[in-house]
Amino acid sequence: MLCLRESATATRLVTDLAVGTCELSHEALDARISHQRDLAVDYFRAVLVSAGILPVWDEYLARLERWIEQKTAAIKDLEDRRLITAFARWDRIARIRRRARGKPTS
Repeated sequence: MLCLRESATATRLVTDLAVGTCELSHEALDARISHQRDLAVDYFRAVLVSAGILPVWDEYLARLERWIEQKTAAIKDLEDRRLITAFARWDRIARIRRRARGKPTS
């Protein structure tokens, strides 16, 4: 069983939420997670969604978007980065969203 106390990231996150230095949103949670997944933070997010505090979130699509951001950030040529990012967003992600038709992806 996951415990928030065992995750330094989750502990900092909960503290920051409590004192108001972190917005309660999916984007703010994502900003607090490094490139490495933190299962305690994922669990905390799932609890917030289940309780109706945060809206339903397509975690697989969000992970794909973060992965694209990380990979394209490593492209040194700015024009290449812009083109590949545009392709990923306007073609790949849009295609996945159309196929999902509002349902969670897998």
